[in-house]
Amino acid sequence: MVQQESDIEKRIRELKELEGKNIAHYSVMMSTFISSRIDANKAIFTFSSAGIGLLVTLISEPNSTISVVLFSSAILAFVIAVISTLFIYIAHTNAIESYIRNEGSHKRDLNLKEWVYVNYIAFSFGVVFVALFAFLKLYGV
Repeated sequence: MVQQESDIEKRIRELKELEGKNIAHYSVMMSTFISSRIDANKAIFTFSSAGIGLLVTLISEPNSTISVVLFSSAILAFVIAVISTLFIYIAHTNAIESYIRNEGSHKRDLNLKEWVYVNYIAFSFGVVFVALFAFLKLYGV
């Protein structure tokens, strides 16, 4: 004969089920967060590399000093974006590995956030410099 579970046993079972669901939900959310961060970094890496290629293709003979300054600034900004993206990839791997080993540190995350901002800002400046350079090139200034 099967015994009916008591109210306490039922409550314990429900809490264990809820705990399992919470762990699964957290796992999915963490995976999604990491994937979206990596996808954003991949996009910046790809576009920065393409920007460098575009600039090298566009430069033939500099028309003015401002063209040279904009060209150099754009190249520098995109190179910084590419290097910071590579650094972020390495730091992400190290941070995930340290959390798996229970050696997680919030200081690492703060440094990583600073590099993410450097990445975004460098890429943004690169885009602005390319746009200005293309405008000057288009109108022959």
